[in-house]
Amino acid sequence: MANLYKHFNKNERHIISFYLDSAYKLCDIANILGKHSSSISREIKNNRTLITPKSKKSNKCGNFYSCIVKHLCNDCANGKCKFCTYKQCDLFCDEFTPIPNCKRTNKFPFVCNGCKQSDDCALPKYFYNSNNAQSIRDNNVRLHKQGIKFNQNQINDMNTIISNGVKNKLSISVICNTNDNINCSVSTIYKLIR
Repeated sequence: MANLYKHFNKNERHIISFYLDSAYKLCDIANILGKHSSSISREIKNNRTLITPKSKKSNKCGNFYSCIVKHLCNDCANGKCKFCTYKQCDLFCDEFTPIPNCKRTNKFPFVCNGCKQSDDCALPKYFYNSNNAQSIRDNNVRLHKQGIKFNQNQINDMNTIISNGVKNKLSISVICNTNDNINCSVSTIYKLIR
């Protein structure tokens, strides 16, 4: 277990995807990769992709099977909104969610890979694909290396807030923690000052 705390590489992501498709248990995948099971869970949850099914149903709510909402609009033929063919019905519903409400996606495996009911299921679906997961990881690394980018208006606003706070003898950390208009860390503020 020498590589217990190292990041996942493309090959390991491919292995995770393969074993999820084969409906392996979390502990088995962890043992195969020599990684901690919580690392694999985080990898799956952070890099899964939400896919909305292209079915004849207009409303693709994550609560489809448990929905009891009726008559949100006048276009519902039988009254039940989950069967409504009016395309904007989800805009009226407070219960609408694009996230699937399914025991399979709420706990391990957190995705629909390897699910035997996937083809017949009307819910939106989460899938773990090694290529997509690698792309998500590469984009995150690229964005992290670019650093935070501010436009001139944002810098001017932060400058005003921090200048006023310093004049009132407040520390940078107090100014950052008490002001909602500053959306970065104290260390980033110090870098901007330099």
